[in-house]
Amino acid sequence: MSLKNKEFISKMFIQCEFVINRIATPEWKIESAKCPSYNLVLVYDGQGIFTKNGVQKEVSRGDLVFFEKGCRRSMYSNIRNPIRFYTVNFTYVVPEYLEGVWCLQYPELRFDFVRKISDTALYERFVQLFENLCATHISAMQMRLAREREIMAKILEATMFLYE
Repeated sequence: MSLKNKEFISKMFIQCEFVINRIATPEWKIESAKCPSYNLVLVYDGQGIFTKNGVQKEVSRGDLVFFEKGCRRSMYSNIRNPIRFYTVNFTYVVPEYLEGVWCLQYPELRFDFVRKISDTALYERFVQLFENLCATHISAMQMRLAREREIMAKILEATMFLYE
């Protein structure tokens, strides 16, 4: 990602639609379906098989998985070692005020389907951020949506850092 792409994160208006810490059963799966929004997954235990647009990958602890909006995806837990992961479905827009008019931009997020987080400190940072996002998502605090946006921006910044 270029510096320009990194800068748009501070301007993003992010809406978290679904946030969960998924502790899958051995039989858990999501059949092939169109992904309704962007989806970021952090696997922290177990194993699974994820497919995006016909490309199949085995995933395990430390894998960061990205599904772009509109892709076809499926997800299956390993029967002997059920998968555990954090996941967030989100949408975003970047509003910009140009020459006296508000414009909505939709810059593309370009992340690999699966990227292993091999740096221990970075992995722990992702876990902390996803834990905070899950706790915030189910809270009743007044500023919940603003806090979710803040945490999600930090997750995307960490994801871009992973790619540098």
